[in-house]
Amino acid sequence: MVKRARLMPLCTALLAAVAVVAGSSGRSVAAAAEHWTAVSQTAMAITGDVRFTPVRIVFQNGRAMPIAPIARPRGFPAAATQLYRATPPSDPVLLHGNRLCGARRVTYVLVSRTRSSASDVELSVYNGAHVPANEGDGLCATYFYQRVR
Repeated sequence: MVKRARLMPLCTALLAAVAVVAGSSGRSVAAAAEHWTAVSQTAMAITGDVRFTPVRIVFQNGRAMPIAPIARPRGFPAAATQLYRATPPSDPVLLHGNRLCGARRVTYVLVSRTRSSASDVELSVYNGAHVPANEGDGLCATYFYQRVR
């Protein structure tokens, strides 16, 4: 019984520490979430509005695509561009039965801030087996959004 009594405060402290860490990491992901409004005809018809975080894209119909950031490849504009790997490669059914890449699995996603406005976002999807080396290498489709502030 003595050992159990000594372990209780330790277990309580450990659980509290885990809760703090989990809570803080959850807040950081939520804080990084962005709501994008579809502005191109293609985005309005296929994806609708999206919620974007560095670990997933959630489309208007509730379907999600897990993603993971990877190093910025050569051949892409350096400013405000980030490449992600689809984890796993997929092509979810979106609005009206449409898909991001026409039933081909999306393997990479490039997010770029457009030059016209800091709140304009271009989402380019790729279906190649290798990391794209430039904007045309395995490009499947491009969608345009405006970030909601």
